Amino acid sequence: MAGFPDNNAEMIAYWDGERGEAWAERSDQYDSQLEIYCLHVVSAAAPQPGETVLDIGCGAGATTFAASQAVGSAGKVVGVDISGPLLALATQRAQHDSYTHVQFVNADAQTMAPLDPPADVAISRFGVMFFDDPVAAFTNIARSVRADGRLSFACWAGVELNEWMLGPILAVADIIDLPAPPGPEAPGPFSFADQARVESILEQAGWENVTFEEITDSVYVGGPGTLDEAVEFVLSSSALADGLKEQVDAKREEARARILDLFANQHDGVGVRYPAHARIVHAVKAD
Repeated sequence: MAGFPDNNAEMIAYWDGERGEAWAERSDQYDSQLEIYCLHVVSAAAPQPGETVLDIGCGAGATTFAASQAVGSAGKVVGVDISGPLLALATQRAQHDSYTHVQFVNADAQTMAPLDPPADVAISRFGVMFFDDPVAAFTNIARSVRADGRLSFACWAGVELNEWMLGPILAVADIIDLPAPPGPEAPGPFSFADQARVESILEQAGWENVTFEEITDSVYVGGPGTLDEAVEFVLSSSALADGLKEQVDAKREEARARILDLFANQHDGVGVRYPAHARIVHAVKAD
């Protein structure tokens, strides 16, 4: 939740560099952690056999591949992301698993050229909260979707409802210099926590019939695994990673000990489990 760039150019550099590489290295853990939301997004979008799907912020392709199974070989899924490392991994996975009806494109959904022909539905698993101009972004996304086409995406509810992200940061805040968290409307994981704001953005951008589904499934931090694996995941891949990079060994070890202690009571024998709160947002392109 800390240290996110506040404009698209910086965001592209952020995800196309070390952050994207770190995510790619641990993509299996991220995908396992977020698997339930992938299923919720695709279910809400309800892609039909033969349809075309646009996957925004597709990352390493988990949601793209899930949608491709729904549309079948007669359909198509176009995954769009700004991270070269993640797109390279997604392409590798598609080739390995013989997904012949998926395509990955390195582009910014806020400014990319419209799909031609347009998609029937646009989806995203936590990939739409980082635009510096969300109205412009969703207006542009609408250009890639046919009339009466659908939009379904996952976004996080308030940070106070997601202790699995907030807890580790608070646990080490007094020993590590962390950037100030972004404001409530600045690009970042919680920028869509305000439902009224999200509805206004979408309606200004040419979408209607906006609905919200509350998702309160638990998450396993870094996916199912050992306590040590969850701690290492947070230290190396979360918002803490950049802050820890410049610290002396003693502070890094203190941070590790604190997060280990924090997570110890959350391990349920499968993994470090926390309640989480997200929303699935659904809308239809206005005529």
